[in-house]
Amino acid sequence: MVFLSAVSAIALLSTFAPLLDSTFTIAFTIVGIIVFVIAGLFWFFAVLGTWGKVVVEVRDKRGRVFVGIGALGRTKHFDWTGVSAIRQEESRRQYPGAQDHHLVIQVGKPVVFGSMLNAMRRFFMLGVLRKMLAERDAA
Repeated sequence: MVFLSAVSAIALLSTFAPLLDSTFTIAFTIVGIIVFVIAGLFWFFAVLGTWGKVVVEVRDKRGRVFVGIGALGRTKHFDWTGVSAIRQEESRRQYPGAQDHHLVIQVGKPVVFGSMLNAMRRFFMLGVLRKMLAERDAA
């Protein structure tokens, strides 16, 4: 959080300091806006990691996965009757030694989510979804 606060302060200073000084330069303004946007993204992911939620809903034959904060976030829809498997996969990261996992609902176009869930919550979500899939197949 200290890092995020520092980046936010730098963003504010680099964006608005030239305006207070009455020396407007386009370079400082562009750099300031870019840093300000990056700081906003950092804050969004920090809040998402703290208060964010992952919701999987199945109603009738339609499924929905929501990842976000409150009403802000990303929703993916899928056909529940077309789901063939639900599994956990290892994420591909660019740097060595990084291990991260996500859940995949195997349907026409796979629905990938849950990379920000901790291991216990991801395991719980996987178990519940597999149980729902088994109940659907048994009916």
